Amino acid sequence: MPNGKLRISAFSTVLVMLVLMTIGAGVVPLLSLQFTPAERTQYITVSFGWANASAKVIEQEATSKIEGVLAGVRGVQKISSTSYKGRGTVTLTLKKGTDMGSVRFEISSLIRQIYSKLPDGVSYPSLSLSAAGYRPQAILVYTFNAGMAPIEIQRWVERHIVTKLSRIEGINNANLSGANPFYYEVAYNSDKMRAFGIGANEIQQAIRQRFGSELVVGSISTEHKALEEKGTQMVVKMENGGRMTDFENLFIKTVNGKQVFLGQIAQISLKEQLP
Repeated sequence: MPNGKLRISAFSTVLVMLVLMTIGAGVVPLLSLQFTPAERTQYITVSFGWANASAKVIEQEATSKIEGVLAGVRGVQKISSTSYKGRGTVTLTLKKGTDMGSVRFEISSLIRQIYSKLPDGVSYPSLSLSAAGYRPQAILVYTFNAGMAPIEIQRWVERHIVTKLSRIEGINNANLSGANPFYYEVAYNSDKMRAFGIGANEIQQAIRQRFGSELVVGSISTEHKALEEKGTQMVVKMENGGRMTDFENLFIKTVNGKQVFLGQIAQISLKEQLP
């Protein structure tokens, strides 16, 4: 160490750099990388269903009531809601640093209090927790089997199991899937259709006008190409897998002062979709 100066050899410098590079390489997998980094905002979504109810009715009778009760929850920065045909959601954005667990508990308590005041047919609301940049993963998957139609199993599990699981502290969300929905097979009676002067397009139009918002896009179609040429049959599927009310008494048109209903010119069968 001439002249009181400390000299570091080139070998020592390279060795230190290699050690730092090794440490850095080990830390890289632990970093949270995003194409567009987002602030870690926390959300709680309350979802519920009401089969065959219009979006307007759901908004007035269910969504607005749930939103009004949850608006006063502590730690909520913003609250928004959306009503659809057959279902509705209320989303709460939490303030930064808010304890999501305590807010979830308070929301669960408020939902238990208001549920008895909601109209009959509204499913018990479920809670889903999420945060920007966070992707939840399933930790348990259950399979249910019973001697009944899959759609009936789904409805039973939703009522007795899913709603209870979603209320357990620490559970982010409980989802159910796998049931095969029902569909309607409409077989035309060509002779009766000719007698009334009704075409297949008029039947399709009447169905769309009555159940349009409940139908899957493009779900009205003939089952086979041969049937399409004859125009004697079509399949109608519901968006939520539910059933249409009083389908046979669907009004088609008035002929010579007499109302014609779907059941008079077609045979309707309710079937379960194949797996």
